[in-house]
Amino acid sequence: MFEECVTSLRKHIQERTNGKCVPPWNWLFIKLASLLSRYPSGITKAIILAEIQQSWNQRSQFHGRLDEQKARKISVDSVFESRHIGYESILEAAVDSIETVPGTHTKIAVLKDPHKRKNTLGMYLHQKLYQLQATAVKNLTLRFTSCRLIQGKSTSYTGPKVHLLPSENVVILCREDELARFGKFSSLDGIYENSFPRYGHNIAVEVADLGFEAAVHFANGQTSIKRFVKVVDRDGVHANLCLWDEQLSLANLFKEGDTLAIQQPFVVPNQEEMFILEYGPGTVIFCMSHDPEQEIVPSQISSTQGTPVSVTKDSQGCLDYSTFPEQIFFSDIRSSMTRVTLFCTITNVGTMEVYTQQQVAGHKFVLAVSDNTGCQTITVYDHTRRYHHSLYVGQSIILENIHTSGKGKMKAHILNNKGLHVISILNGRPLRDHSCGKSLNSYSASLLPHQIFLFLKSLHARSF
Repeated sequence: MFEECVTSLRKHIQERTNGKCVPPWNWLFIKLASLLSRYPSGITKAIILAEIQQSWNQRSQFHGRLDEQKARKISVDSVFESRHIGYESILEAAVDSIETVPGTHTKIAVLKDPHKRKNTLGMYLHQKLYQLQATAVKNLTLRFTSCRLIQGKSTSYTGPKVHLLPSENVVILCREDELARFGKFSSLDGIYENSFPRYGHNIAVEVADLGFEAAVHFANGQTSIKRFVKVVDRDGVHANLCLWDEQLSLANLFKEGDTLAIQQPFVVPNQEEMFILEYGPGTVIFCMSHDPEQEIVPSQISSTQGTPVSVTKDSQGCLDYSTFPEQIFFSDIRSSMTRVTLFCTITNVGTMEVYTQQQVAGHKFVLAVSDNTGCQTITVYDHTRRYHHSLYVGQSIILENIHTSGKGKMKAHILNNKGLHVISILNGRPLRDHSCGKSLNSYSASLLPHQIFLFLKSLHARSF
């Protein structure tokens, strides 16, 4: 069985790294299925291990990035005393007041540490923050980076003598009740109404994935770096917030699970995703930090054999199973779960319905599926409109990002051709070198499950 393939590979990696690397079962499952579909002409043992190692390193870099962000944080007192601030440092400071330099329209925020409030810094406000009322911002906390420090020498201004130059890489920390001072923030519904770039209405979204940086090469020879931060609104509608070049460090100011209330997001049409969001000159971001709670969950029949596992709750109170270490079965399903991955067999394919969301049409249908522990029905929202006609009874599939409601009903969203993998079509053969008649150390991307299992059992030490 394909499950045994994944378990075998996971055990091999764990043994070769002396237990230092133990990928979550579901994460490894998806990576292996993706690899087999990406290499239709064949795949070697070395490729499998190298690709998985690279993906694991990226995942580890993300978790290491969170620790690195904590190390970058500095205080107002430390900047005041040292007269130094690193360009990549992250400073959190409460707004004591906003003052205007006499004879000018220049605004300076007087900043203090949120709790100590011993020393003060003056920060020249970026133009995008001028629209905010001083009374509304007072006592809120700014979190910013990409700053330069200058020494104030003017005798006409009696405020702080240590000043920071303005930075656009800033978020305003606030609570939900404080956000009401700055207007109404709604869902993504209706934000794409025109086929040209423009500012959209204020939105509130949750950070689902911080993504990674990627180079973009333009026809004129120039190169830029971008990062797609995946966000989702309260209705479950997903979108990408694209950060470019100097804006990249903005992603260091929030984390997955945080809620971003975005004033005037810049909406750009996109052929693949209808639209993307950008951090425009007039865009302001408020951040409501989510400090995740943990809940101890026993795994009922997986290889943890009932050992308690700590599962993080998202901002909606749902249990996030994206990093759950072992395979999840239907008998493990409960209400208010999110980002669940399941391996199951189709027992019935319901009638397809066409629905429209965000002015984008998609297919919706119900799948009846089962595994060794029971059966369930899952409502599938297929934004790509390509899967319904290719599914039939008896197929083995992987479903990602499944969510369960408070009543235990399950739904899955398929976005950008991701979220559903058909395993039953993996049937093929080893590749051969016809010039010498010898079997290559390479396998077709469509091996039968039992062939994959035998193949993975023969793995020797390579990349891990």
